[in-house]
Formats: sequence, C-alpha cells, structure tokens
Amino acid sequence: MKTLEKQTVDYIAGRILSGRYDIRGRELIALVGTGRESDNLAATGVWLAARMLDASEADWTIGRLREVFEDHLEALQYSLREEGAEKDGWVIGLPESALNDVECKRVAEAIAHLLSAEKPADLEAAVTLLDLPSIPKDGCLWRWVRAQNECYTFYPAELTLRLAQRLRRALMALEEV
Repeated sequence: MKTLEKQTVDYIAGRILSGRYDIRGRELIALVGTGRESDNLAATGVWLAARMLDASEADWTIGRLREVFEDHLEALQYSLREEGAEKDGWVIGLPESALNDVECKRVAEAIAHLLSAEKPADLEAAVTLLDLPSIPKDGCLWRWVRAQNECYTFYPAELTLRLAQRLRRALMALEEV
C-alpha cells in the first residue's frame, strides 16, 4: 500500500483548494476534517489522507481528486436538506465530550458554509430573529452552537450536519411565519 508524506498531502490539498474563492477562513475544518485542525488546508489534508487509504485512489490525478472533493462538498450540502442526521445512539457507552469555544466557532463556520447557498444575506441577523430561549440575542452563530449543548464521541465535526439541519429547520419555520 502506498503512503503519502505530509508534505505531499499538504501540496495536493493546496492544489485541491486553489481557485476556490468561496472558501476563505476555517469553514472546512468541521466539514471535511475532524474539527480540530488549524485551517482549511489541514482539514483538506485529513480528508485527502483518508481518501488515499484506498490504494485504488492513490494514483488519481489532482484534477480527479478536486472533482471528488467538490462532489463531497455538494453531497454535504444536499444532506443538509435531508432529515435524519439526529443522533441515532450507535455509540452508546462511549464517553462524550462537550464542544469548547474554539470547536463551537469552527462548527459555526462550517454551518455557515453549508448554508451559504440558501442562507439569508446576514445569517447572524437571522439567528437573532429566531425566538428560541437557547439563542442569545446578539446573533452570534457560534454562541447558538454552544447553546445547543451537544456532545460528540470522536470528533467535533460529528455535530456539524446535525446542527446545520436544526438551524435550517428553525430558519425555515421563521420564514413561514
């Protein structure tokens, strides 16, 4: 089995991200990474390294990897519209960890990215309009994530899709009113 060195993974991850002007901050950390990486490049490297565990993919071109990466991001956005990301309890008995402030911010950035195709122009203002007791009135999305009191088993990124779906449902209900 082929193994990639970190420098190679970083280079390929950088090439996958090149030209993506909609990705600027740390929004991919809790989407394609574990939620603990320092930046989008590191998160994409984690995603890439996981993809390259399959030897049949080790010989792919950068163009093909970029295409698979784009498909993965589109699938995540499609999954946002589906129901069923709520916790199903398959890891009962394993210890859970609460999100710390940094993890909340990274999950919030990932949620904002997921909702970017359909979110209101000012997501923070929309969050403020939600009349739920768990949402602070300052509209800070990461504080909304913190107020959800969610725990993860392995990685903070486990919570991204679930919380994004919850926020999307709340925003949709607000629009219906």
